[in-house]
Amino acid sequence: MPLGRDKEMREIKFRAWDKVCREMFYNSELANGDMMVIYLDGEIQLSDDDTYKPDDFILMQYTGLKDKNGKEIYEGDILRLWRSTGKNGEPRGEYYKPFPVEYCELWTQFVVVDKPNKIQMGIWQAFGAFEVIGNIYENPELLGGE
Repeated sequence: MPLGRDKEMREIKFRAWDKVCREMFYNSELANGDMMVIYLDGEIQLSDDDTYKPDDFILMQYTGLKDKNGKEIYEGDILRLWRSTGKNGEPRGEYYKPFPVEYCELWTQFVVVDKPNKIQMGIWQAFGAFEVIGNIYENPELLGGE
């Protein structure tokens, strides 16, 4: 059977936080025009220029999910959770605080983490809607100093 893109195949994408320039990259072109290749196993290969090193980046994987506004949800994003939706689909009953998205090895899925209460929740369960409001690198203040 030939390899090809199947309708059921999930999209595997990464973004990278540049620890040196403190900037997020969603594609392979870096700020100075260097190119970065991110392999599916998370390995990074950079162009011949020695401006960057692979250790200068933190990779975050796309969860395969989108928030209530259609924005892609990545590992490291900070989500506002809504308890339910109204008759017209509007979110209501905001959960009490924003949560970061992490990958849980035990559950083999992406979760939101409530560290003070030691709770992890699958980002698909028991909530009406999610909204990306930032990420842990560009907006750490959203987590209230965790």
